[in-house]
Amino acid sequence: MNIGRYKKWIILGLISIVLVIIIIFSALTSQVVMTSENNPAKTTFSYSLLDQSNNKSNTSTNTESSSKKFVSSGNYEALIQQKDNSYFSVVHTPGFFQTTTVSGVLQKERERTFVGNNPSDCMALVNTTLLSVGCGQKAEVTIHVPAKGNIPTYTLANKRTPFGYNEGFVKTSQGTLALFKTPFNSENGPQQTIYEINNGLNFEKGVILTDLDPEQTYSITPYLQGFVVYNTNFTKILYYFSTQSKPQDLSFNTDLGKYPSPVSFDVKKDTILTAYTNNTGSDEDSSAKDIKTKVNIREATKSKSYLLDGAFSEVHLCGTQKICLINNKEMVVYDISIKTPDILYTISNVQTIKNTSDNLLVVTDFGVLNFNADKRSGYFEYSFGSYQFNGVVVDGNNYILRLTNSQNDKVALYINQDQENTNSIDKKITELVKDKNIKSISVYGKTIYIIPDTPIIFNTSLNSFTNDPVKQKTINEEIRKIIQDININTSEYTIINSSQ
Repeated sequence: MNIGRYKKWIILGLISIVLVIIIIFSALTSQVVMTSENNPAKTTFSYSLLDQSNNKSNTSTNTESSSKKFVSSGNYEALIQQKDNSYFSVVHTPGFFQTTTVSGVLQKERERTFVGNNPSDCMALVNTTLLSVGCGQKAEVTIHVPAKGNIPTYTLANKRTPFGYNEGFVKTSQGTLALFKTPFNSENGPQQTIYEINNGLNFEKGVILTDLDPEQTYSITPYLQGFVVYNTNFTKILYYFSTQSKPQDLSFNTDLGKYPSPVSFDVKKDTILTAYTNNTGSDEDSSAKDIKTKVNIREATKSKSYLLDGAFSEVHLCGTQKICLINNKEMVVYDISIKTPDILYTISNVQTIKNTSDNLLVVTDFGVLNFNADKRSGYFEYSFGSYQFNGVVVDGNNYILRLTNSQNDKVALYINQDQENTNSIDKKITELVKDKNIKSISVYGKTIYIIPDTPIIFNTSLNSFTNDPVKQKTINEEIRKIIQDININTSEYTIINSSQ
């Protein structure tokens, strides 16, 4: 028996196993180098890589403008942050220790302004005053009256609201418009009427849209110089240059037989998209092979249709010859420049998508991402922090966020994409409401109204209950100090303490 020979084979076998392990490890390992192209000296940066395969994040911080990470091969979402500056990118790591570089200019979040408390889901900003009403509801429009002097913001029912169901607001070159549907039991029967909202918040110059079927429900959205009105199953799409013009019919030749369930309607510049699915809701598995989504796109006078596997909750135009779809909080980006649409990449934890006049907004669990679908990169215009997202309404190239704060109250926040954030007032208000001495806070524009939580005592000389004057003085001083500590600029913001 040749023991030495067996030892030789054992050693060779072990070496082979080690070599295979090394090859497999190298095939599955990549290096990612993340670099900020604008680097304030000695500033703390956060570098995060989200692995899309398991939704786990690898995060580190340092004061250098670059960070290196070894990761498994796969698809990642890279995020570089420095205070309220950020850069985001979707990348693929190929393995075999190859280096993937993520490099970009960090951009600041956008300016934010509180414009109302407890807004409903349909909102419009007329000059500086917010209007809101429940979408599709028959109710008076709420005016969110701006704070003035020592009076905090409050809500007021607009008694001049047209009779009927609100079908949406829209802002065009003609001004802010509102579409209402008159109920069946009205004197003249059902009809859709569009109104202009003037600076006095009056609904005027109502025009009956006679080309619409009054028995159907419609929605309205900006399009080119005017607006588009479309019904719930997107079979009727009419473009109005103004409230006085005859409409242009932009409807698709839609067969609802195979794909009866409408999914999404979207516009971007002169392009219109409609999407349908054959998933009627009775199927438990939305990824089943027989479930399809049909997407119709009209650009100018040309129309195309695409058939995709699976069901999606939203479908939107994005980038150049691309569409972005949401399925189970994953945004899937398809290339539609080829005959058979192909998946390019995905983004995780997405709640909704919106097109503004010039930008694509991707609302994630973290915040509102201004995203370039062609470059696969962008930056966060707004981070939610402790606020919870409830909805977003586009206002030209800006937008209104409907959020829930840490006190479980809903607030409306106007985001101006043309201006950089300079004070993070929303985050400072979050810190302020944590103070035990504060009962409630109301913010509108540049006015902050504070109600302290002052103990009540019985004043024998007045024979009534009043604030404890000793504790009130102490509490007011503590509130003044925390306002100073969190750096609210009192020359920019008017702070009103109700007990002073």
